[in-house]
Amino acid sequence: MIDIEDDRRVDKEEWQKGYEGVQNSGFSGLEMILDDDHASIAFDTMDSDDKGLVLFREFCVYVRETELKSGTDLGKLLSGKVAPIAPKAAPNKNNTSRIKDGSSMTKKKLVVAGAYHPGLSCSKDLMDFLRVFQPLAEKTLVGKKDRQKNLPGPTRM
Repeated sequence: MIDIEDDRRVDKEEWQKGYEGVQNSGFSGLEMILDDDHASIAFDTMDSDDKGLVLFREFCVYVRETELKSGTDLGKLLSGKVAPIAPKAAPNKNNTSRIKDGSSMTKKKLVVAGAYHPGLSCSKDLMDFLRVFQPLAEKTLVGKKDRQKNLPGPTRM
């Protein structure tokens, strides 16, 4: 999404110019935006207070609600009704975010909390963020101990 004025909100004109940048994000509600008409409908849905601007909070609510409505694995995760995942005997090499391969880095598939798979077009910054917090999001005994050790205050996960 492009915030031309850097005012932390997007108006309809900005959205229409930049919606194509979120189509491959891995979120079902954004992947359904196929053209300008769909983008306009999505904007109107996001703009919950009808002020002609979408705030980040409104954008996040839209993404969450469309994932829940679509019944995706991420929607199930966002619902808060996810059963703990049994710990594995050995680490899953598919969850390794990057490995050294000679002089270059090779990307591997990243899965967060057993449900969220980042889209192909997600930024390097998002991937780095997910790699840092992915172990804390795992609903295992190891993940729980890591959360208790690393997060301030009581945890509810």
